[in-house]
Amino acid sequence: MSKSFASKIKKNGSMFRGAPFWAWNAKLNPAELRRQIRIMKKMGLGGFFMHSRVGLNTAYLSEDWFKCISACIDEAKKQGMDAWLYDEDRWPSGAAGGYVTRDFPEFRNRSLVYNTPEELETDPPTTSDRILAWFAVRGRDKQSAKSYRRVSGPDVKLRSGEEMLCFAEREASTSPWFNEGTYLDTLNPQAVEKFIEITHEKYVEKCGEEFSKAVPGIFTDEPYFGSSLPWTGAFAEAFQKMHGYDVLEHLPEMFFRIGKEEFSKVRFDYRETATNLFINAFAKQIGKWCEKHGLDFTGHVLSEDTLQGQAAHVGDSLRFYEHMQAPGMDLLTEHWQIYRTAKQCTSMARQFGRRRRLSETNGCTGWDFSLEGHKALADWQIALGINLRCQHLAWYSMEAAAKRDYPASIFRQSPWHGIHSGIEDYFSRVCETLHCEDSSEIRDLLLLHPVESVWGILVERDESDIVRDYEAPFVNLGSKLLGANIDFDYGSEEVMSRHARVRGKNLAVAKASYKAVVLPQLLTIRSSTLELLAKFAAAGGQVFYVGAVPARVDGQRSVTARETYKNFTRTTMSKIADAVAPYTRRVSITENGAETEATLHLLSKSKDWLSVFVCNTSAEMPSMDSEMTFKFVRDRDIEYPNAELRVISRRCGDVFELIPSTGDIHRVDFTYSDGAYVIPCALGRLESRLFIITKNKLGRTRAPLKPRVKPVDIIELPSEGLGVSRSEPNVMVLDHPRYSINNSPLRKEKFILDVDAVLRKRLGASPRGGRMVQPWIAGEQKPKRELDVTLVYTFECLKLPEKVIELAIERPEFYEITFNGKKISNDAKGYWMDPVIKCVRLPRPRRGTNELILKCSYHQFLPGLETIYLLGEFGVKEELKMVDVPRKLDIGDWVEQGLENYSGNLKYSFNLGKRPETRKRINLRIPEWRGAALGVKVNGSEETLLLWPPYELDITDFLKDSRNRIDVTVYGHRRNTCGPFYIKGVKWPDWTGPFEMQRYEVRKRNLVPCGLLQPVQLAF
Repeated sequence: MSKSFASKIKKNGSMFRGAPFWAWNAKLNPAELRRQIRIMKKMGLGGFFMHSRVGLNTAYLSEDWFKCISACIDEAKKQGMDAWLYDEDRWPSGAAGGYVTRDFPEFRNRSLVYNTPEELETDPPTTSDRILAWFAVRGRDKQSAKSYRRVSGPDVKLRSGEEMLCFAEREASTSPWFNEGTYLDTLNPQAVEKFIEITHEKYVEKCGEEFSKAVPGIFTDEPYFGSSLPWTGAFAEAFQKMHGYDVLEHLPEMFFRIGKEEFSKVRFDYRETATNLFINAFAKQIGKWCEKHGLDFTGHVLSEDTLQGQAAHVGDSLRFYEHMQAPGMDLLTEHWQIYRTAKQCTSMARQFGRRRRLSETNGCTGWDFSLEGHKALADWQIALGINLRCQHLAWYSMEAAAKRDYPASIFRQSPWHGIHSGIEDYFSRVCETLHCEDSSEIRDLLLLHPVESVWGILVERDESDIVRDYEAPFVNLGSKLLGANIDFDYGSEEVMSRHARVRGKNLAVAKASYKAVVLPQLLTIRSSTLELLAKFAAAGGQVFYVGAVPARVDGQRSVTARETYKNFTRTTMSKIADAVAPYTRRVSITENGAETEATLHLLSKSKDWLSVFVCNTSAEMPSMDSEMTFKFVRDRDIEYPNAELRVISRRCGDVFELIPSTGDIHRVDFTYSDGAYVIPCALGRLESRLFIITKNKLGRTRAPLKPRVKPVDIIELPSEGLGVSRSEPNVMVLDHPRYSINNSPLRKEKFILDVDAVLRKRLGASPRGGRMVQPWIAGEQKPKRELDVTLVYTFECLKLPEKVIELAIERPEFYEITFNGKKISNDAKGYWMDPVIKCVRLPRPRRGTNELILKCSYHQFLPGLETIYLLGEFGVKEELKMVDVPRKLDIGDWVEQGLENYSGNLKYSFNLGKRPETRKRINLRIPEWRGAALGVKVNGSEETLLLWPPYELDITDFLKDSRNRIDVTVYGHRRNTCGPFYIKGVKWPDWTGPFEMQRYEVRKRNLVPCGLLQPVQLAF
């Protein structure tokens, strides 16, 4: 075991290393694709998802496409990486880039709609509308009505207070997003079969020999009903077969609450029918296909995060996960503390023995999201059972609109990409330990998932608080349990009806087993669930419930639940943790006798060891109001310096701690009493720890880590006139030209993206952006019209640069360039930030005002107008003033010291005298800074990276008695180069995507602080 474990931990493979969404967003070149894969390998990544994105200019699923796919699979094999497939052009999955729904209109998405006769007169139904029924509805307002009756047609005489409504099946309209197709009818098995034929079968033909080898699986992205009231040609027939009555007699109930009843049996049955059709047509069909062909079906569904969202768009996300070999979730921004979303995914993974559990993570976080943030988001997901991170995104190109596609690019465009491998080493070691081949997680508590109760109360476009008021206690219930360090799985009632059984005193759900069950407040419960739990309770199992007994069984009013619930134990939200703890607690994390609320954990066992991963989220447990509005990671500050970990287990060996960032293993001083291991477990800000309990040898181990001691003495290093060196030239951003169209007088300055929009409107072309038809389908077209465009940029030079400067620009060959009246060659020499941003040499500027003029013939098929940049050895102040290059900096924001738009890495050098006279260990501490990560060198030592807290380093052994030099590198980010800049009153948006990058509300740029913001310290 020691040899196997040591080798896996030190030289862990690709299985649990990150595999980013590789955004294929331009004209693809196999040689360039191979080059980028080699960069990913150096970044420590384990694979990649080949993901068509906005801007793709290689025909999707064409021969050229598959040449690129084949080249990537071949290079992945050479590099020992995984080449994951993606099943769509953009998203959501199902339309196959429009091939299915453009060419086969019978497979277009359908929904249920209604109109008044007056609306039908002013806006006649489309030719694809199919009238289902007419109703006379009384007392209708936005979301309620007093009564309804079906009538034969619009000419029926209405009674007092009634109005006529026409209900119809509507085919979706074609859209540029689907390349002038529509979304798929995902409730129709024939439609999904056509999607499989066009997409999946093509991959089998072209690269099937690598399935389950270099190609482990295929990602499906946000499949869903297509609308919140889905319909399909066979819907009414399927409904009748399932429920024994005609849904066409009750269509108004999908839109309105009738009378005083908030819950409708018809709505419940409608949602169950839609869910069954969707799961069977899409999830089950594709899952079986993947199983047959040796692929892992992975990805995530739309709107999985809330009960209301999944009820409206997928019915029940847990039932979808059952059919995925590697179920997944989506985590957007750093603010979504969606523990329940992760729990949904990993609960089903555990119950069905799925080793890999994916998270599409880090999306919409922005350029300045630090590596501390990368770790913080992944840590809590790993503690909840996720183990494969699909980082969002890694751009193939930054050309045109691609650079606004939900930055940052977690790839070569980010100046920190060269140190990224440390993150991958960390997480692969953690997950290899927790999810080794024979491991299984330990959770003894099952929490029933209540999405089916929402089916009966949700109406179309629900703006009431009814669903939210029902959902909030459910969120709080999960937080109460997790906040008490009691782990649990969710249970789907429908899945349990097929896979659950009582085994002794335990309840088994497929491959998982539980000692206790908690029922949240339910509005309805399945009769199969009542029968199962009655047997479980009779066998000695523990069943607890919170709230009132459900008044309905299978959606129908019934007193049956009242009788069965008499066998269960009623408790309250405040007492739930104490109630279940005697039966289900395996881990306790306390400080001063109280459970640490901000911690999460994962307990896992294998034949060789018991492992426990403890994560300090440094944040309060989420509530309904806060779970998507959490603090920025940098503002999370809860610590537990005196925490103690108890692992309740029979004695099975000694305790060790694995340091995932290095692979080192330390012995741990512990005690064993009252059937539990007691382990000191201090938890600093955002800190996680991984303990292993085993009687086996782990190879070479180190002495126990010494407890942290608060320093007595602190010496501040010099804070003024520090020598600095940059990894890149300085930058001046130019994005506000004056402009002329067809030789008209120059117009006043305008944001460059707004200029582009003006030109496209003048041409009658659609705006550029994420909703446009893909270039690959638009093809090479000759423009019908062109506009002669002149862009004039000016800046002030107060201090002449020592060297020539460069213009960084996309597609310089499109432009005639003039600088201070002199025509300049548009030949490029190299690139900056991304190969598409070419460098054109300019003469030295002159003192005073400088003028740069770009002229081009603009038409709608060009990539478009973009920001340009000046690069060189100069400083920048007040946006457009070129000043002396800052060769020395003070401690403080470098933005204020001539580096307004600089986005590379920057090294500070501290020259010191002899080391402090002390026998204590000396730590370098960096108390406040802004950037992506830190690196430290002492007297020319190898750089030590500080990728996450604590930002301190023991430098005792590197210090000399004579003079000393300490170099601290702040690894930068592209935020102050690329934006977003112009959102009023918002320096840090909660969400960063194309819209935020284009928003223009204020003229002065919002720049974020960068660099060392407080003096660096020696602490001892």
